Amino acid sequence: MQRRKKKAQVVMFVHDLIICIYLFIVITTRKTDIRCRFYYDCPRLEYHFCECIEDFCAYIRLN
Repeated sequence: MQRRKKKAQVVMFVHDLIICIYLFIVITTRKTDIRCRFYYDCPRLEYHFCECIEDFCAYIRLN
C-alpha cells in the first residue's frame, strides 16, 4: 500500500513539474507581428533567443 502512495505522489509531482515548466515557457515567449519566412529574417535582440514560428518572429528572454 505504501508503494502505491509513493508512486502516486511521484506521478503527481512530475505532472506538476511539467505544468510549471510549460507555464514558464509560455510566459517567457513573446510573439510579435514581424513576419518572417526563416530564422534569419527576425531582427536580433540582446538577451533574447528568436525563432520563426508560424511565419512570425517569436522571442524568448534568456535571463
